[in-house]
Amino acid sequence: MEPAMEFQSEDGKPRKSGHSLAVAWRFAFRGLAAAASQESSVRLLLVLGVVAISAAVLLRVSTTELFIVVVISLVVLATELMNSAIETLADAVHPDYNEIVGRAKDISAAAVLVMVVAAGIVGLVIFGPVVLALVA
Repeated sequence: MEPAMEFQSEDGKPRKSGHSLAVAWRFAFRGLAAAASQESSVRLLLVLGVVAISAAVLLRVSTTELFIVVVISLVVLATELMNSAIETLADAVHPDYNEIVGRAKDISAAAVLVMVVAAGIVGLVIFGPVVLALVA
């Protein structure tokens, strides 16, 4: 087993990476709460995910389609969390404008865009026929 890597925590004390599962989950939920409180895009994607999943349940799509809606919603959220983490880290490391840092931030934002487009396509394929059947 590899030795734990040390990191500096907010209080300046060393923090090791080899934590118990419970501690790791606590850090993960703390990160999710921080992202939701500080990033409007994360809040928006959380709301849109809940709306999409609720619509899938209310429209009684198949179990497979519901599973797909849940997974794509979580993947979009995870991509945005990674984008937010990259942007936060980039701003901390290089607070002044830097072309390379800007390019990295643009690329991570593009990853979110690609996933949002994918989610939109999934939404059209799953919800389109159901909504058309309701309207007809």
